[in-house]
Amino acid sequence: MEAKTFVPLMERSKGFQELKRLIVDQGLCSRCGSCAAFCERLEMTEQGPELVKECVMETEAIKCGDLGTCYDNCPILSYSYADLDEKVFGAVREDRVLGHFKKIVAAKATDKAVSESGQDGGAVTALLLCALEEGLIEGAVVAKRNDGWVPEAVLAKSREDILASVGTKYSSTPSVTVFGRNLNSHRRLAIVGTGCQITGLKQAETGTLKVLLDKKKESENPFNLIAIGLFCYENFMYSKFKAKVEEVFGVKLEDMVKNDIIKGKIFIHTKDGKEHVKPVKVFNDIVEECCLLCEDFTSSFADLSVGSVGSGDGWSTVIVRSDKGEELLNKAVEKGYLEVSDKAKPEFIKKTEASKVKKREAAREKREKEGKYLPSYG
Repeated sequence: MEAKTFVPLMERSKGFQELKRLIVDQGLCSRCGSCAAFCERLEMTEQGPELVKECVMETEAIKCGDLGTCYDNCPILSYSYADLDEKVFGAVREDRVLGHFKKIVAAKATDKAVSESGQDGGAVTALLLCALEEGLIEGAVVAKRNDGWVPEAVLAKSREDILASVGTKYSSTPSVTVFGRNLNSHRRLAIVGTGCQITGLKQAETGTLKVLLDKKKESENPFNLIAIGLFCYENFMYSKFKAKVEEVFGVKLEDMVKNDIIKGKIFIHTKDGKEHVKPVKVFNDIVEECCLLCEDFTSSFADLSVGSVGSGDGWSTVIVRSDKGEELLNKAVEKGYLEVSDKAKPEFIKKTEASKVKKREAAREKREKEGKYLPSYG
């Protein structure tokens, strides 16, 4: 009988070309920056990631991460909520919408200047200021904007930097790329991001970065990475958002000082003191398709998740998910940065997310009919 030679099976990494085919080319990229965070061959543009150097998958490499560093980290591709819950929290969530959590509270900044200039009571700003000024972090990756309201992900390393980033932008930034590329020079960092951004980071932490993070745990200078997630219903590409605001409101973005989406309406405040209000449905045709398919309204893999839904005017709802998140919240209260209340109403959060179900089902049905890629998060 002829002897058979054993050849071990080796799965070739998928690399950027497969990520581009399934996500970028099919209009699903959220431009979170997770793919480029740990790959110098990619750079982010408004349309998504672009290769600036040849992908190693095209140079006879067999492995780059498990399926490709960029592919592994992408939060839009299919993954399992249960599996990632286990990796991040060591337990599977009991509630799909709220996610794994320790407690849910309402919070607002005690500093009146912060609470009035920040979004929904300035809770995120207060948390970042506490983390920075109490030495928990060296800096925080946040989204700021210039005079033209162009959003930019930056590393804020001072009180002034953090205060300059207040307010919601409603346009995507590659925050995870900025975060990842600062890990070479900083061990203690925070990031503020939407669900897709936080998921991409956590997939990196439990995959691409795990060996490095574990190796430094017992060192004199271990990593301390804090993720603050934002409730996110939908987002817009900046160029489309700009065009729509100018078309519908007759407002130039450089004249806008604040915008917000509350209870089905979008509010735009301009430098002349006027408030412009329209139903948010006027933006329906520019909502990102990845947002229509998204099932993570509450940024459920963050250490702390924050949003306006579920709390009264001038307050933010804070979902405390991890020991690290609880430590930061408690310190912010103890040091006088935050005031908290037990009056948060989680049922309002679930009701808001439920309003996305019909949109999500319609988007999935449309993509299925068109034969396009449909991610699964079961």
